[in-house]
Amino acid sequence: MDVIYYDKTKDAFQRKTIHTWAKNNKLDYVIELHRNSFSSSSAKGAEVLIWHKFNASAKDSAVLTSLINCGYTNRGIKKRSDLQNMNLMSKTNIGYNLAEIGFISNTNDNKIFDNTLTKLGQELYTRLKNTGVKRLGVVYGHGQGDPWAVNGKRTEADDVRKIKITAPKNDNTFLYW
Repeated sequence: MDVIYYDKTKDAFQRKTIHTWAKNNKLDYVIELHRNSFSSSSAKGAEVLIWHKFNASAKDSAVLTSLINCGYTNRGIKKRSDLQNMNLMSKTNIGYNLAEIGFISNTNDNKIFDNTLTKLGQELYTRLKNTGVKRLGVVYGHGQGDPWAVNGKRTEADDVRKIKITAPKNDNTFLYW
């Protein structure tokens, strides 16, 4: 499976070009990586967001399973209609979801995040490849930093940029930046 990353120095939300990028790169699935945040530190877990008119696919379930296997509480797959990149991608025939990888406002979720970066990347790679994805696009949420997803010195943008979706050592993959 080829893994193609959206330019980390560009903000896909601000540019409004995620759908064009996905088509130009002939992607068959796109995952947008985010961290969640809440005013209370008691909120925890991971969830996968999909467009409100679609049903969850095996690929969406594979992403959620990857997150759960890393130790996050299962918040499920949820439908949304109010997310710009999701709405842009819904106009294509390319699968898409937004993965909320734990709460940046929760100390335990941050520990899970820090301790499972390699495992998460390999889980996502293996599980998505096993669903038949040939060309995976990866978008880092809020490339310039989301002011709502900041916890002390941590920011969502800095955190999610650490995730590299890569094959286990016994598999070959090509990464395109």
